[in-house]
Amino acid sequence: MPNAVISINERAGLLKLNGTICQEAAMDFRERLDLLVRYYQHRHLTLHINSNGGEVGSLRYMLDGMRLHRQDGITFATVASFSACSAAAVLLASGEPRRRSVSRQSSLLFHHSRQRIEPGQMITADGALRLAGMLSQVDAAFEQAIVAHLTEGFGDIVSLAEEGEARCRLVQARADDLVQQQVALEAGRLFTAAENMQTMWASCLDRRSAEPYTAFLRSRFATDDWMELVDAYALVLIDTVDQVPALLPQAAHQPQSPPHQRLVA
Repeated sequence: MPNAVISINERAGLLKLNGTICQEAAMDFRERLDLLVRYYQHRHLTLHINSNGGEVGSLRYMLDGMRLHRQDGITFATVASFSACSAAAVLLASGEPRRRSVSRQSSLLFHHSRQRIEPGQMITADGALRLAGMLSQVDAAFEQAIVAHLTEGFGDIVSLAEEGEARCRLVQARADDLVQQQVALEAGRLFTAAENMQTMWASCLDRRSAEPYTAFLRSRFATDDWMELVDAYALVLIDTVDQVPALLPQAAHQPQSPPHQRLVA
């Protein structure tokens, strides 16, 4: 996929990202974001995403721009069309809770950071260990940022976990229907996965802690595999799937604080 092209719809407060996230795209993103907020005076923006991912530093730069505007009360809905992978998946999850949507054709891939090794490049054992440590720190920062973002968005960890439990119960009850609607591949796997996620959410409630959720995400991201849309829904990484009316936010909790100010990586 070529480097991302950033475009906007001034009237609708729409910002589109199509392509690989790179430094040039990140700078263009910030510039156009500032334009929509400061010149066109939009308070509620929608970010359309079609991307296979990209550079960690560029993603951080984009998220930092969103964080700065959130401090002034700006909100962000996120929508994925065909692809939201790697850095783009984190961007999708970074929209306001209850306002993150995908299409039935969307491909989602959440995974840990990678480092490209150029042909002929040499690396020692100590260098490999240092690199592994750096990548682990990056992964932990993004995991913690996602969890903090969602915890604030739903008010607290109890409300987030109750939302997750309600979604898992819905998925189990509607597993066959969801397979027929082509948002999951196999009902038995889906039921078992939802059961495991429900156990994780119950642990969050029992302990009044987000640690089980963080650990679950860390383990899931480490598989470096495509994530079914229903799994992402049950993990509260997305909120709705277009043309699948059953998959909606479940609990009635509302945020107890203004729009988030903590989403950094």
